[in-house]
Amino acid sequence: LEIKFHWQQRWIGLALGASFLMCVPMMTSYGLLRTHIAVLNLIRLLLLCSMCGCLMLAAGSHMMIPGCFLLGDGVSFSTIYLADALVNGIMQQNLLPLGSLFADANNWTWYCNLLSNGVGRMLGPWLARWCLQAGGFR
Repeated sequence: LEIKFHWQQRWIGLALGASFLMCVPMMTSYGLLRTHIAVLNLIRLLLLCSMCGCLMLAAGSHMMIPGCFLLGDGVSFSTIYLADALVNGIMQQNLLPLGSLFADANNWTWYCNLLSNGVGRMLGPWLARWCLQAGGFR
């Protein structure tokens, strides 16, 4: 936003904060739909919405439309995290009993935190920078 759209940092912060507030209507719509649609179908719907959000991110970036870019950011962020929460809930319901070596509640939660926080958040920014340097930002 700062480089391509020439926005000041304070407006970028305000716009990104507003895009993160898309979680509120997404959670409200989930509350209304969860009694009418099965959880697996809700996950599919959320992933479809996140793909549409990613398309809006790409379209907003290439066509220089900041509103489309920020709307895509808000939609993709909120739907991915809600789908992830639903998947983790299903995972926690289907774990092995306590005392199992691999997939009981304590060990599996530790594995998930290690992989997401330890590996994903550590290597993700480095890999993103490497991809941008190798392929460039077009």
